[in-house]
Amino acid sequence: KCILTDPYPSLVGGEMVVSAAMPIFNDKGDLLYVVVIDIPLEKILAFIHKEKGDNWVHNFNRIVYAVFAGALFAIVILLFIDGVKMFFAYTIKSIDVKKMFEATILITLSLALFDLVKTLLFEEVLGDKEDHPFAIHKTMIKFLGSIVIALAIEGLMLVFKFAMIAPQKLIYAAMLLAAVTFLLIGLAYYMKNVGKEMK
Repeated sequence: KCILTDPYPSLVGGEMVVSAAMPIFNDKGDLLYVVVIDIPLEKILAFIHKEKGDNWVHNFNRIVYAVFAGALFAIVILLFIDGVKMFFAYTIKSIDVKKMFEATILITLSLALFDLVKTLLFEEVLGDKEDHPFAIHKTMIKFLGSIVIALAIEGLMLVFKFAMIAPQKLIYAAMLLAAVTFLLIGLAYYMKNVGKEMK
């Protein structure tokens, strides 16, 4: 018959394990071999107490993530509407490059936040997580890329603005563009390392 041992410290890692042994017979009733598996005690306890204690914690986390996702989605809608209104308000009557840049920044930020909302909704609320271990990196790269684009546009706006009205402040625009460059280098390094791991 199947035998389940008492917990004992494993010789391999020293952690507490439980061994399960099952004899395998042939069609004549002769013993062929015995299958043995070591199960960590922590895994067994987690499995036993999952229905008792973990369900309410999991449901609470899902509710919290759903609330945050809803709040972020409301921000996405407001940013997108404000960006579109700003774009059409200052391009139909007369083209205002500054306002066009600002509208582009708002729409880009709304896109970045939408990717974050989508990740929270599908992975944390609905539990529809991708099996691939590097799936989260895709969302991270898209989010960081959108932030870099928005900052680069803002830096370009400051260069034009300070060049016309306050040339002595061009150093601040240059510092922002330098920070964007460092962010871009860091993002490229991150993508390179992720690509190596995926291979």
